[in-house]
Amino acid sequence: MGVFFIKERVSGIEYPLNINIVLYLLFVSLVIPSVLSAFYPYFPDYNNYNKYISTGSSLERFSVEIGSAYIMHFLNSIGGTASEYYWISTFLFCFCIALVITSFNGWGKVHFSLLLIIFMNPIFLILYQTPRFSSALGFFTLSLFYFRGSWYSLVFVLITASLHTVLGVFCAICVVISYFRWWLQFFSVFFIVAGFYLITTGYIDTNYKVYDVDVYERGAGRTFLFLFNFIVFLFLSYKSKNKHFIRYSILVSFMCLFLYLLTPFAHRMTSIALMILLVLSFSFFNKVRKLIMALALLFQSLLGVYMLKFSLFGFG
Repeated sequence: MGVFFIKERVSGIEYPLNINIVLYLLFVSLVIPSVLSAFYPYFPDYNNYNKYISTGSSLERFSVEIGSAYIMHFLNSIGGTASEYYWISTFLFCFCIALVITSFNGWGKVHFSLLLIIFMNPIFLILYQTPRFSSALGFFTLSLFYFRGSWYSLVFVLITASLHTVLGVFCAICVVISYFRWWLQFFSVFFIVAGFYLITTGYIDTNYKVYDVDVYERGAGRTFLFLFNFIVFLFLSYKSKNKHFIRYSILVSFMCLFLYLLTPFAHRMTSIALMILLVLSFSFFNKVRKLIMALALLFQSLLGVYMLKFSLFGFG
């Protein structure tokens, strides 16, 4: 097939797109949700989402997250189930991430292989189980990396918020502080963590409810895997020229870890930090470094397959 190039200019940067890349984006984005479709009915929250769709109560239950609410409302109107909702959310996540990765120059077999491994990473296998969050994280990544620096970024921040309110707020914060100098980023992260601390301890009354859960439910397994990837990232990013975003990603990672200690629900934030680390890895790693990352992720993808085989959907 001949290559037909289209130049898409975003934020003053030209991203090469061609027919082969478009087909690849569709392929990788369709395969992952289709493979996982057999497991959707066994996800812990499947029955809850199926109830919101079958009873038509999504608009009432998610009145603030209108994006997610109307997707479920649409599925209700056509007689759909939670399986279709999980499929759509997983597709949106995979397509957005694949679009960001292929926007970097020199995409090829390494990108293709690593993307498939990323999508089978156990951290994201857990992420797929919360469809509102997974679809929102895809648009979060677009606003931070693909459309950053243009008014499109604001649009995708709003889309993120419409799919998942908390992630939308977090997305806006991450996009804004990504422009700051590193010392301003440090103080920003400090105030964000301090604010969450005041909320979770009740000093600021927001009707936030803190649940008493054990270490397993607090996402210890997911956080352990994130720390493993974080250490690998620090090793591979040594002497990298992209110092601004490395400092930024390190601060965001530490922020996510602190939030994890403050609230049992912040373990999802490790997915955000890992997504930032992985996207950055494609932007400046050479082939040798990408190979090392590929080996690390391959090990985790095997763990992901193990989780699917034995239905360990509550891992961490």
